[in-house]
Amino acid sequence: MENSKGGIFIGKKKGARSGFVAWFAVFALFAISAQSVTLASPYNDSGYAYRDVSLIINGEKFRFRTEAATVGEAIAKEKIVLGEKDFINVKLDDRIYNDIKIEIKRAIKVTAIVEGARAQIRQAELESGSKVGNLVTALKASDAQSGTAQKYTYVYDGLLTDPLENGTIVRLKLKTIDEERLTAPILFTEVRQDDPELEAGTEAVAQEGENGEKEFVYMVTMLDGAETERVLISESVSKDPTPKIIRVGTKPAPALESPVAARNSDGPASYSKVIRMEATAYTDVEGDIWYGKTATGIKPRVGIVAVDPRVIPLHTNLYVEGYGYAYAA
Repeated sequence: MENSKGGIFIGKKKGARSGFVAWFAVFALFAISAQSVTLASPYNDSGYAYRDVSLIINGEKFRFRTEAATVGEAIAKEKIVLGEKDFINVKLDDRIYNDIKIEIKRAIKVTAIVEGARAQIRQAELESGSKVGNLVTALKASDAQSGTAQKYTYVYDGLLTDPLENGTIVRLKLKTIDEERLTAPILFTEVRQDDPELEAGTEAVAQEGENGEKEFVYMVTMLDGAETERVLISESVSKDPTPKIIRVGTKPAPALESPVAARNSDGPASYSKVIRMEATAYTDVEGDIWYGKTATGIKPRVGIVAVDPRVIPLHTNLYVEGYGYAYAA
């Protein structure tokens, strides 16, 4: 019978029947207790122990019982899938123990709008609790993996420690630092060399000049499509110039009889041809219509005459009546 405290005790009775009743009561008590223990058993049908698990996903609490051996197996049995950027406070291969606490924070999705000449919209998946600085790092890492990384940085008007939430839109400016190469000509020089084989007063080009080239390398900083800084980091000669070489004649011209003396003479003793021509005169005065050099490059002077080489070959010795001996140049 039940005591005042709700318990059961067995009173002692006289006779064989009372003994039978007592043994039956004891057997019934043990049977009830055994059945109670079986219902609360921490083992499944295969003999493995169940363990209680506390699970928190983005602040929402759950509790379940599992026979899995590891954390990864336990959440897989509950059909919980972890994303690449999802946070979990334990390792997936950690052993499950009773009353283990597992916390999962789902990744957040953030949109970055990059303004400027290279405007673009970028999507990023970050761990919960990330800040703007984590977004900038993720964007540059993504660029590096795709092979489009350059020397640049993303500029944010606020603080890089500003927190991000799921669905946040962040506006960034792109600050690029690109290498720029420019070339400039190196003008050739003119070298004049005396040549005793050329007649004095004449010149000849022995080598044409050619400009060289110099290369300049700059680091150019652009912010939002506008140049903000340019720094020269190197300069080098990529092609040497070739000088122009001019041969200057130093050989004395043939001696000529003074025209004054020739006027009083009777002319040359011998000649090969006589031509009647009209003679004109010009001077070596700058601005005059005849200013310049002769066809052979000789500077006009007394005793030098200009001729039409189709009629009188150049370098011919002449005698001009009323003038005297001359040299066709």
